[in-house]
Amino acid sequence: MWSSRYDWSMSEYRQAPPPTALILFTKDELFAVEPDTGALFWRANVPDLRRLLRIGDTLFAVAGKGVSLIDAASGKALREVKLAFCPSAGLVSGERLFVAGPEGAAALTAAGDVLWSVGRETQGVLSMRQLLACRSADGIELRREVVAIAGDRANPGLMLGEQVAQPDFDVN
Repeated sequence: MWSSRYDWSMSEYRQAPPPTALILFTKDELFAVEPDTGALFWRANVPDLRRLLRIGDTLFAVAGKGVSLIDAASGKALREVKLAFCPSAGLVSGERLFVAGPEGAAALTAAGDVLWSVGRETQGVLSMRQLLACRSADGIELRREVVAIAGDRANPGLMLGEQVAQPDFDVN
């Protein structure tokens, strides 16, 4: 269990963290602490937190079927982005966030706007065939093709250039 020997007051708790604040996270919470003393700067509740990524001063908390944008200095929620799938992997490249899960993938801007998304669909009511449909931000279908027979779906990873993001397979 994390603890601090620092005796902090509410005025110290409200101070904005320096750029080098250590961000800790558990399944449901984020904490910003001073790395040398463990002094708590802020705390935020994020249920079902799976991944934490950062672009500039914004934290991207991948949780449930979406992404929460959080101000790194204050811990305040900036925006919620709902997705049609549960991401299990995330990757940042420049001003873009890419997320993927067993049922889909998406690209987001640093402001949280969805650029495109990909989702799995079943072809027909009794069919075992899976389709991959790519849609633009405004919902226009860009591409659709058969990708697999329905069944168990592995948790996908992401690769962009030399950057790789893979889900944890050893976590129950």
